[in-house]
This record gives sequence, C-alpha cells and structure tokens, in this order.
Amino acid sequence: MYLETQNNQASVFTGGFGNISSVYTGGFDNISSVYTGGFGNISSVYTGGFGNISSVYTGGFGNISYVYTGGFDNISSVYTGGFGNISSVYTGGFGNIISVYTGGFDNNISVYTGGFGNISSLYTGGFGNISSVYTGGFGNISSVYTGGFGNISSVYTGEFGNISSVYTGGFDNNISVYTGGFGNISSLYTGGFGNISSVYTGGFGNISSVYTGGFGNISSVYTGEFGNISSVYTGGFGNISSVYTGGFGNISSVYTGGFGNISYVYTGGFGNISYVYTGGFGNISSVYTGGFGNISSVYTGGFGNISSVYTGGFGNISSVYTGGFGNISSVYTGGFGNISSVYTGGFGNISSVYTGGSGNISSVYTGGFGNISSVYTGGSGNISSVYTGGFGNISSVYTGGFGNISSVYTGGFGNISSVYTGGFGNISSVFYFGPRCLMKDSSL
Repeated sequence: MYLETQNNQASVFTGGFGNISSVYTGGFDNISSVYTGGFGNISSVYTGGFGNISSVYTGGFGNISYVYTGGFDNISSVYTGGFGNISSVYTGGFGNIISVYTGGFDNNISVYTGGFGNISSLYTGGFGNISSVYTGGFGNISSVYTGGFGNISSVYTGEFGNISSVYTGGFDNNISVYTGGFGNISSLYTGGFGNISSVYTGGFGNISSVYTGGFGNISSVYTGEFGNISSVYTGGFGNISSVYTGGFGNISSVYTGGFGNISYVYTGGFGNISYVYTGGFGNISSVYTGGFGNISSVYTGGFGNISSVYTGGFGNISSVYTGGFGNISSVYTGGFGNISSVYTGGFGNISSVYTGGSGNISSVYTGGFGNISSVYTGGSGNISSVYTGGFGNISSVYTGGFGNISSVYTGGFGNISSVYTGGFGNISSVFYFGPRCLMKDSSL
C-alpha cells in the first residue's frame, strides 16, 4: 500500500481479506477515509488540485477500483455493499460528486463530471447496474437511482443542460438519457417491468417528465431545435415507441392507459402537438404535423384505435376522438386546410378525412353503429358537417374545385352513399332519416 500526501491523510483501513492498493493526494487536498470490509478490495483513490475525497467504503465481497478528482473538485462518498463493485468515479474541472452507492449484488461502473458540472447522487439496489453517468459543460446530474433488477446504462448531459432525476424500479431498465445544447431533462421514471431506452434533447429544448408504469416501455423521446416535450406517460401494459419534435414545435403530453400503445408522435416546422391520449385497449400509431400546423388533441377510449393523424402546410387539426369500439384510421390536411373535429361514438368507424388545397373540414361525427368511410375536399372547398346517428353509414363526401358542402346527416337506420360537388358548385344540406331522403340545394 502506497501513501503520499501534502496535507492530511485521515484514515485508511481494511478488514477481512480486503486490500487497499493506492491512496494519493496532491495539492491542498484531503482524503478523510478509505475503508474495505469482508473480501472487498480498493485499488486506487486519488485527488489532485484542491479537491477532497471524504469517504470510500466497500462491504461484503465488493471491490472499488478507482476514485479520482482533479481541479478543485470534491468526492464526498463512494460506497458498495453486498457483492457490488464500483469501478470508476471521476470528477474534472470544478464539479462535485456527492454520493455513489450500490447495495445488494449491484455494480456502479462509471461516474464522470467535466467542466463545472455536479453529480449529486447515484444509487442502485437489488441486482441492478449503473454503467455510465457523465456531465460535460456546466450541466448538473442530481439523482440516478435503480431498484429491483433494473439497470441504468448511460446518463449524459452536455453544454449547459441539467438532468435532475433518473429512476427505475421493479425489474426495469433506464438505458439512456442525454441532453445537448441548453436543454434540461427533469425526471425519468419506470415502474413494473417497463424500459426507457433513449431520451434526448438538442438545441434549447427541455424534456420535463417521462414515466412508464406496469409492463410498458418507452423507447425514444427526442427534441431538436427549440422544442419542448413536457410529459410522456404510459400505464398498464402500454408502450410508447417514439415522441419527437423538430423546428420550434412543442409536444405537451403523450399518455397511454390500459393496454394501449402509442407508436409515433412527431412535429416538424413550427407545429405544436398538445395532447395525445389512449385509454382502454386502444392504440394510436402515428400523429404528425409538418409546416406550421398544430394538432391539439387526439384521444381514443374503449377498444378504439387511431392509426394516423397528419397535417401539412399551414393546416391545423384540433380534435380527433373515438369512444366505444370505434376506429379512426386517417385524418389528414394538406395545403392551408383545417380539420376541427372528428368523432366516433358507439361501434362506429371513421376511415378517412382529408382536405387538400385551402379547404376546411369542420366536423365529422358518427354515433350508434354508423360508419363514415371518406370525407374529402380539394381546391378551396369547405365541408362543414358530416354526421350519422343510429345505424346509418356515410360512405363518401367529396368537394372539388371551389365548391362547399355544408351539412350531411343521417339518422335512424339510413345510409348516405355519396355526396359530390365539382367545379364551382355548392351543396348546402343532404339529410336522410328513416325511409325518406330529403335533399336541399339551390342547384336542384
């Protein structure tokens, strides 16, 4: 055992069969306590510059291989209990590492801070491993924790970004957290058997909360440019595969409950996506906005699925909703068109709502067992309301050129198969109830 100090060497102790190979301090630095008990080994503790190392401890069969501080940095406590090993704890620049701890059969493999960043607490319990925690620039990492059998492989912050809390409980894994630019990541949590594979922020974007409960997995949450992602959540058995924002866009909340999955939520350009939600057994596969478009709310309840909601150009989609067993397959706006509300209740399905050019679609609704298969506007045409109640179906509503369609309605058991306007023509009202069909239009 080699000891050299220019200030104070408070205590070096080994008990059982453990070995301490090297403790060194340079500059004005203090090492207060290095201790090993049981069969554990401590291979190297080193401080250079003005930094202090207060306590390094291993109990049981655990080994601590390397603890290092350079610059003006302090390492306050490194501890392993049970069979766990700690291979490397390092701080450079002015950064501080307060506490590194492993209990049970776990390993804390690597902790590193560079620049002015601080790492406050790392903990693993059960069989979980923490492989790498790193901060560069002025960023801080406050707490990294794993419980049960969970592993945390990499937590990283660059530039001025902060990561406040990373937590895994049960048998789960937090695989990767990264922030670049000025972005902050505030909280990541997984409970049950769920995994979080990658959370990333680039540019000035912030990610505030990512959470999974039950058996659910969250694979990727990403923000680029100036975009913010506020909350991503899955409960029950649901999975969230990808949430992404590019340009200046914000994504405020993505949520799945029950057995539902959310596969992809994306915003590009200046577009915002405020709320995507699935409850019951429902799945949401894709929500996308491009250009300047906004998508405010996408929701499914019961057993319903929503497959694709898309806006391109300057178009906005305000609300897409399904309740009961109903499915919504595609809602799309291109050019300058807006889609305000698409809704299905009962067992009804809505297959396609589309606007191209400057056209607007204000409301598409089905209640009871009714289905709406296609609503379409091209050119500058507007479609204001398409509605079915009872058992009725509406198969196709279409406008081309400059024509407008104001209202299409079916109640009772009736079906409306096709409403069409081409050129400059307008259709103001198509109504069908029971055994009668009433059509009213100025051109008829």
